[in-house]
Order: sequence, then structure tokens, then C-alpha cells
Amino acid sequence: MVINASFIEKVADDVNWVWIWLAVIIVAALLEVFSVQLVAIWFSLGAIVSMIAAHLGLEPVWQIVLFLAVSIVLILSTRRVVKKILTPKLKRTNADRLIGMECVITEDIDNLEGRGAAKVLGQDWTARAVRDDIKLSAGDKAVIREISGVKLMVEPVSEA
Repeated sequence: MVINASFIEKVADDVNWVWIWLAVIIVAALLEVFSVQLVAIWFSLGAIVSMIAAHLGLEPVWQIVLFLAVSIVLILSTRRVVKKILTPKLKRTNADRLIGMECVITEDIDNLEGRGAAKVLGQDWTARAVRDDIKLSAGDKAVIREISGVKLMVEPVSEA
């Protein structure tokens, strides 16, 4: 069977393109929901424009051209800006440099009672032991293993 241009035009005329564009909108939106990469959403917007064009009676070829043009322009012009807005901004602090350093316990550390403090580089910090079974007394030395919020998570030098 040979497909000629008049056959394609006849099929294109019989198709309700508004429904096709609605299907493209739904598929692209679902892809975006599952991928969360800000790629498919632009095709949904391009399909919305093409669906409006189809409703107004624009030829299917021009609907497709409009769909591709709008989608590509939106991807190229807005994706980087939107991605920057939606990406959480991490605030870097210099507190990470404390990890691995030794500190001096200034208040007995007892995780179960929720108390303890330590001093490192001349600064006082709330401190907790890395495990609940560890108890540290004032004057003990400890190694900082991590920082959780505003608390130093420490373990005795002997265990480090």
C-alpha cells in the first residue's frame, strides 16, 4: 500500500486535533510528575498553545510547528531560571571544619538526660555523644564526629 499526500491530508482533516493536544498535555504532565526534571512541562505548555490553535482552526501542520517552536523556546529560555529557583540553596558554614577535631567537655554529656556541652576553638557548643551508652564528664577530651543542627556529636578520644 502506497501512502500519498492526499491520504495523509484526509486523515489529518478527520482527526479532532484538540483531543490529540489534550492527550499530549496529559502525557507530558504525567512524565513531568514522575521525572521532576523540568523537561516535559514545557511540552505541556507547547501543547496547550497548539490545542488553542486547533480550536481556532489552524492547519495541523502549523499546529505541530507551533508546538515545537513554543516548547523549544520555553526550554531554552526558562529551564535554567526555573531550575535555579526550585533548587534548594544550601548555606555552607565553616563548622564542617570542626569534624575530626578534639574538643574539651565543659558539661557532663548524657544523651538520655539531654545535656552536655563542649568547647572547641574557643567556642562553646551543645554536645551529645554519638551513642546513647557513652557518658563523658567535664574535663574529658573527645573527638567531633559530626555536627547535627547546632550540636556536636562526639566520642571519647580513647574510642577514636
